[in-house]
Amino acid sequence: MLNKLNWTTKKDTVEQQLWLQVGDTVTTEDAEEFERKLRAMDIFSALSVSLLPDVDQAGYARLVVDTQDRTSITLGGSGSFVGGVGTVGFSVSERSLLGTGDTITLGYVENTIGNNRLAFSYEDLHFIHPQTRASLGFGETEEGEFYNVKVYSPFQYRKDNFSWRLEFNQEDKDVDYLSSGTVVASVPYVDESQVLTSTWRRGPRQERWLHGVVLRNDRIDYDVAVGPQAASVTVPDDYSRVFVGYLLGLDSVRQYKKVSLLDNVVLPQDIKLGYKHELLTGLGRRDQVDVSTQPELFYKSTAAYARDKNYISLGLNAYARFRSGDSVQRQTQFDVKAYALGFKRHKLAARISYDNNYARDDLTIQSYLGESDGLRGYANDSFSGEQRLRVNLESRIATKVQFATLRLGLLSFFDAGWVADKGEDFRSPYRSVGFGLRVGSKQLFGLNPLRIDLSFPLDNSDDDSPLLSVAMGQLFSF
Repeated sequence: MLNKLNWTTKKDTVEQQLWLQVGDTVTTEDAEEFERKLRAMDIFSALSVSLLPDVDQAGYARLVVDTQDRTSITLGGSGSFVGGVGTVGFSVSERSLLGTGDTITLGYVENTIGNNRLAFSYEDLHFIHPQTRASLGFGETEEGEFYNVKVYSPFQYRKDNFSWRLEFNQEDKDVDYLSSGTVVASVPYVDESQVLTSTWRRGPRQERWLHGVVLRNDRIDYDVAVGPQAASVTVPDDYSRVFVGYLLGLDSVRQYKKVSLLDNVVLPQDIKLGYKHELLTGLGRRDQVDVSTQPELFYKSTAAYARDKNYISLGLNAYARFRSGDSVQRQTQFDVKAYALGFKRHKLAARISYDNNYARDDLTIQSYLGESDGLRGYANDSFSGEQRLRVNLESRIATKVQFATLRLGLLSFFDAGWVADKGEDFRSPYRSVGFGLRVGSKQLFGLNPLRIDLSFPLDNSDDDSPLLSVAMGQLFSF
């Protein structure tokens, strides 16, 4: 009944996503890229783009787009139970306001350990100019208030040569330090930033070089540490940072594939096969302790490959900051995901991920292990350390069971995780096994299935009872 109030997506909304004009040369690659772009909007339950000869004009073609709208208005409650923590909330959202593709959302969530978040967000897909977007978000959490304002023009298509972004942020945050899942110390602080980026691309469609400029200004104001072990935390001095950097990258696409039953029970996914490397180097002038100019380096790499019905993706994020020739801050994140789809409705999925954090003159950020951190069967944030290793193995089955718009999937899994502090070796792993359900619906859930898992810890001496979790989206996805 609520869907009768939905606005039908306007024809202009679809046409504004297209970069071609009447009389332009159009290829099958253009049609396929246009379909991927529309699918990424996540407002259609069915979609096809076809390139057909124009029977009235020789040498011309017609680009035919057929769509079926998803349920765009969402009104109601939500709930999840993950790692022994219950979360409830409500939201009112419209994915395609007035049929324009603009999104507006108001929501509130809270959980059983005192966290809460009230947030409003709005995104305009065509702000002032068809190629310019804008978004606004603000709200309040138990830690304080936040806001985000962004005006940007992303790369609209593969041959697009320029993008830019202007962003303003401010948020009240806490850095929590846990022991056995309990917060023993917390450092409140205010994070304020302004960012301006410009990026250019050149080269053929399949292999594009990137270069750009990044300007950023940050202000961090720390408060005193609180909690029973607050005295063990060294709170750094407040600081301002002005960063100027140069970006160099290479984005290579070998193939796009539309793959069914990968991470979704119903809808196909667009998979980009190839690799992308980005290196951002620059100087940050900080007034922490003393005023100094410090070299900073960011590196990001992603890659995805396929052979027969086997898929693998790799991701690496690395950051380093130097002062007087010494490394004073390092962060590394690395993950590998592999899928085997050689069976009709059965697939195997695996993930291995590693991350570490080190800071000499800033707060050290801990990594956690638990139900919400990739280790099912254990309460959220049960274990912590400055470095973390996780392994997840899943056997997924897409059944033929269907009720109305709902489609059912089955799953069994094995998880393992390790944590350690800087300079330490990983201790014995924490392991779990279990099984679960995945519920998909084109109209209701779109790309993210409903996840229901029952997990059994294998290395919990305090409590070996099974743990139930209910949430949206897979634990990991391609």
